[in-house]
Amino acid sequence: MKRKMKWKKKLPVLLLSATLLVTLFPENILAADKTTILASAAETETTTASAETDPGTKNHTSTNVPAASEAEKSSSPDASNSSSSTSSMQNANTAGAEGQDANTSGTGIGNQEANTAGDASLKPDAQSTETTESPSVDADTSDADTQKAEQQEEAPQENPLTANGSETETGEAAAPSVSYMTHVQTYGWQDWKTNGATAGTTGQSKRLEGIRIHLENAPVSGSIEYRTHVQNYGWESTWKTDSEISGTLGQSKRLEAIQIQLTGDMAKQYDIWYRVHAQKFGWLGWAKNGEKAGTSGCSLRLEGSQILLIAKNGSAPKSDTRSFIEGPPSVVYSTHVQTYG
Repeated sequence: MKRKMKWKKKLPVLLLSATLLVTLFPENILAADKTTILASAAETETTTASAETDPGTKNHTSTNVPAASEAEKSSSPDASNSSSSTSSMQNANTAGAEGQDANTSGTGIGNQEANTAGDASLKPDAQSTETTESPSVDADTSDADTQKAEQQEEAPQENPLTANGSETETGEAAAPSVSYMTHVQTYGWQDWKTNGATAGTTGQSKRLEGIRIHLENAPVSGSIEYRTHVQNYGWESTWKTDSEISGTLGQSKRLEAIQIQLTGDMAKQYDIWYRVHAQKFGWLGWAKNGEKAGTSGCSLRLEGSQILLIAKNGSAPKSDTRSFIEGPPSVVYSTHVQTYG
């Protein structure tokens, strides 16, 4: 009985010591302490069982029942505390082991997630860098393309009278040129064309109704004059100059022929060449310096035109077809009638 009491008194101390060791050194001695505590608990239970089953102990206990009862009463809290402590310790050890596993796995997972998050955090930075850099290039390219498109759209519409192109970027005088635009059936005024580009249409059966012509960057004095042959009206009585409208607007009258010429010193140093696209005939031959281009007396519409400004003795266009076609000759006659005159 004394041996049992000694073990019961020592057990809490052992358990407390083990608990402190586990608390202080959980990683190194957790498994060993758990085994030692379980072995101690098993040995204690074995000793208690052997003491209870020993006959001498039974006799001794039977002769001292009050003392034993009092001892059991006093030792019961210790035993319950011991078993509670043992259970608590086992649970604590188990929880500690699970906590260690959880910490280990948590640490590994946390580190892995942190690394993954770190890598992920780096990727968006790279992406954001690319995103912030790429749009700038794209934005610059888009702005340049938009500006270029706007310039292409606006430039033809610009009135040559207000165009500032007397000098190039290098400071050299810009080459003289001729600009022209036509008023087309259904479409109205088209964009300005320059130096041989086609104004009007071909293959669409659309008549020209009006035309404007202008010289750009003329190096010497002089200007350009032009007039047209209009349906029902014939040749205009006055020559137009410097972007004035030749022909008609809003009357559905076709142009049938045109004449263009230079004046002043420009006429001495340059030649003006032009040709027209006429109904049924297509492109006619090139005319120059006031010659007629188109048709007369055939009731055929002009559909397109091309104009060139070329220096004297320069390379002139060549063609094997006539530039102007007149209708068959007609006889004009009148009669005097009785009563009517």
